[in-house]
Amino acid sequence: MKRYLQRIVGTTWDERGVTGLETAIILIAFVVVASVFAFTVLSTGVFSAERGKETVFAGLEEAQSSLQSSGQLTAERGDVEGTNSIVKVKFVVTTAVSGQSMDLTPPNTSDGSGNEPDVATGETKMIISYSDENQFINDLDWSIDFIGKTDGDNILDEDEQAEITVWLHNYNSVTPEYELGVAGTTDQYLTTRLGINTKFRVEVKPGAGSTLTLERNTPPRLQPIMQMN
Repeated sequence: MKRYLQRIVGTTWDERGVTGLETAIILIAFVVVASVFAFTVLSTGVFSAERGKETVFAGLEEAQSSLQSSGQLTAERGDVEGTNSIVKVKFVVTTAVSGQSMDLTPPNTSDGSGNEPDVATGETKMIISYSDENQFINDLDWSIDFIGKTDGDNILDEDEQAEITVWLHNYNSVTPEYELGVAGTTDQYLTTRLGINTKFRVEVKPGAGSTLTLERNTPPRLQPIMQMN
């Protein structure tokens, strides 16, 4: 009986517990891990918020720097090497609502004398391209005229309007007629005439901001001056 009781008591009282020091070490380890995890989460959140803010500001800047069309697109008919075709298109642009000023220094001018258009000397930051089912011209000649209020420079301010003339063909005053461009050269004019019932696209690509796309269809009969909605 005595041995039996000793065996029971020894079994009951011979329990090995966790000391206070070990408990403190485990608690500190949990606190450190939790702190590192919280710091990582907060850092990631702050970084994501900053990146999101940068994206929003970049989007706003992109929108504010964009051009918008004002009014209709006008097309003019001319004689292209003996055939009536559309030789130039015109449209009015303004900056977007609450937009920033934009540099519209053109690659060409037009004074109505001799061959047209004339080559300008300013540095151009905007490119205008053209495409239809037959051709793509990456960098057309274009000139501008400010309408109404202007301060005399080529910077389009928020309260100004500029009429852009896109030259589809070069005018030869000797012939006199408009000329077709030559494919495979640096000549930036249409190599195929723009005639009736043809869908075409003009893309205005400013130095900063989004592209302004104008897509139209030519009518079944070409008039000297045509308004295209």
